[in-house]
Amino acid sequence: MFCFLLSMVITELPPDQAKKALEALCLPVVTPLQEIINQGPVILGQKGARELTVHIDRLAYIFRYVNHPEAVADAIQRLWPMFKAIFDVGAWDMRTMESLCKACKYAVRTSGRYMGVTIGAMLGEIQGLYQQHQQPCFLYLSSEVIKIFGSDSSCSEYLRNLIAAPFSRTTCLLTSIQDFTARPDVADDCFLLPSRCIRDSIIVPRGPTITRILIASLTGALPSSRFETVTYALGALVRVQALQWAKEAVSLIPSSAVKEAKSMRFLQALSDATSGVNLNTLMAPIEELSDFCRRNRTVQEIVQGALRPQELDLVY
Repeated sequence: MFCFLLSMVITELPPDQAKKALEALCLPVVTPLQEIINQGPVILGQKGARELTVHIDRLAYIFRYVNHPEAVADAIQRLWPMFKAIFDVGAWDMRTMESLCKACKYAVRTSGRYMGVTIGAMLGEIQGLYQQHQQPCFLYLSSEVIKIFGSDSSCSEYLRNLIAAPFSRTTCLLTSIQDFTARPDVADDCFLLPSRCIRDSIIVPRGPTITRILIASLTGALPSSRFETVTYALGALVRVQALQWAKEAVSLIPSSAVKEAKSMRFLQALSDATSGVNLNTLMAPIEELSDFCRRNRTVQEIVQGALRPQELDLVY
């Protein structure tokens, strides 16, 4: 509780004061860890997991609750050599790696883009270690990085490499149903990695545009024979976070073309889909809007003109 209160205080401090205060808060935790590391890799490797994780977990707690990106980024940069020493020696031990990856996760989550070069060193470390020690937490930490940096187009090539190496390695380990059963945690985190990349690196940055295209497709840009396929794609997107995007897209349609009541029923169906309602039971209001927007050429052109993203040249 005392540590939590101090974390809240540090959160409110200016950057320079926050960095010094966080360093002081971490010192009682870092000192015993550094003393163990200073004895050399042989002694470090002989230590039980509990002797390390009791301190590492406290650092994770601090990084989680000190909501000061600059201060936490500064702290993790100073502590990275110590973290790396533990990664290098203890990569075989699941409990130690889970604790260390949790601390790194909260540091990444809090610091974000303030981490600078430290994020590259961290990811390079776990990518290399994963080739020898397939710890699920390495995959989870990688997916956390994608969640934070996935929408940054300048990181796209780096993130592609981040996914390719561990994913290709994991698929070599999971060659049968028995492999999936034996290592469900590895399988789960392995497939979380590309799915999060699709969501955060592709869907989120382009979400409003993709949503407008799908609604345009439902309302006349594609033949009605594609209705079911497009509806399920839109439903899946809405379950991610596209309901607001759908509202923004529908609001672009002039009331002279579509009555507000029909638009509201359409949006309510999508809202129900986000709550877990089976999309099959929501088809009627979606199909109603689709048919209404296709009732004649004039209405169809008005709707498509309103929904067409400026950066695209759709042919309908």
